[in-house]
Amino acid sequence: MPAAVISRPTPKPTALPTSAPTRLPGSSSTSAPTSPPTPSPGSPSGSPTHELPGSVAGLLQRMSTDDLESELLTLAGHIAAAECRFLQLLAEFDDRKGWAGDGIRSCAHWLSWRAGMSLRTAAERVRVAHALQQLPRIREAFGAGKVSYSKVRAISRVTGSDTATLTQIGAAIAAGDPKWRHTRVADPEAAERVLLNVALCGTASHIET
Repeated sequence: MPAAVISRPTPKPTALPTSAPTRLPGSSSTSAPTSPPTPSPGSPSGSPTHELPGSVAGLLQRMSTDDLESELLTLAGHIAAAECRFLQLLAEFDDRKGWAGDGIRSCAHWLSWRAGMSLRTAAERVRVAHALQQLPRIREAFGAGKVSYSKVRAISRVTGSDTATLTQIGAAIAAGDPKWRHTRVADPEAAERVLLNVALCGTASHIET
């Protein structure tokens, strides 16, 4: 007898999932993915001079100025918080001599090599990282995104790690500013509170001067 032929059903092709549309804060609707734009004549790399309305650039252009400002300030806070975490990790890494190895001269040298910073910038990061260990209130505000790295760096330049210097500077600020005339600066913690308030109300230049 001839062998029975078993027929198998032909599988149906599975549709590939489409990517979700992009939406930025301030935009009222989402836009579906679009096909690549046609290069405009005269463009040096074949890219168009103006992006299509559905692109990220188009969405940014449709954001209100208030929304742009709000997102910029929000991101600035996130950057400050991330910088604070980075410096805390860096100080601990340096304390453990995690950078030690053949040909590595210092933590700043390692940071310059591995993170792509100039040696001067890396050395400043290491200095601020260690100074921050002695400034708990400044560190807390920094981690919450309330003060920027520039302000923290300015504070660390005038205080260093000497608590006596911190007290002296805080007392001078309190004596010269009517707002702090009745503040008694008797210890480094009180002095740090004075400097933190200056940082919150002013700029990095105010701290350094």
